[in-house]
Amino acid sequence: MNKQIEDSIQAAQGNGKSRKSLPSVSTALILAAVLGFGEAVALFVGSGFLMNIMGIPVDSPMRQPAEQFLTIRAFGTPAIVIALAAQGAYRGFQDTRTPFYAIGAGNLLNAILDPILIFFLGFGIGGAAIATVISEYLIASILLWKLNREVSLTDPNIDGRKFLQYLKSGGLLIARTSSVLLPMTLATSMAARQGPVPMAGHQICVQVWLTMSLLTDALAIAGQ
Repeated sequence: MNKQIEDSIQAAQGNGKSRKSLPSVSTALILAAVLGFGEAVALFVGSGFLMNIMGIPVDSPMRQPAEQFLTIRAFGTPAIVIALAAQGAYRGFQDTRTPFYAIGAGNLLNAILDPILIFFLGFGIGGAAIATVISEYLIASILLWKLNREVSLTDPNIDGRKFLQYLKSGGLLIARTSSVLLPMTLATSMAARQGPVPMAGHQICVQVWLTMSLLTDALAIAGQ
């Protein structure tokens, strides 16, 4: 959807439509909110089930903190999805600075809140989740606040057909993302079954790989 809204905005501007009145932006944000809420409910209700699928037994020392982290992080899912859709809109307007500043502010707040909530207030892994959720809503709020100055987010001319178009056109991108994430998820599940130490080592490697992957992805977007 992130990519679809970017292409939709560029096409609309190419056809001479006013930037202020682009119903595709409102449509994408509504769809993002609905999807985000659905994901939040699924993660919150099914956290224990997901732990079972990942191979973390009830008596594992990882089970309680992992389930707690996932349950709290579920509340931030709507903000994540909305922020991703908003970033697509900004790229459609060829504005990469606003998302940069918004994400930078969110990450800075996260870095400040982490030691406070985890250590000083003693919330542990739950504190890390709370800090992340707060930072995610800050990012989404900044993006929507600035976007509302560029586009009418309450445009009454919302085209319902766009909902299906976003879902249909994004099918190949969803398949591509799934082909990357499914093997990673399977590997994580296998590592979790080996115990906390192998799981920690695997997670460190995943974070290093993810960092490099996101850096190259940024170059790909800029080149596009």
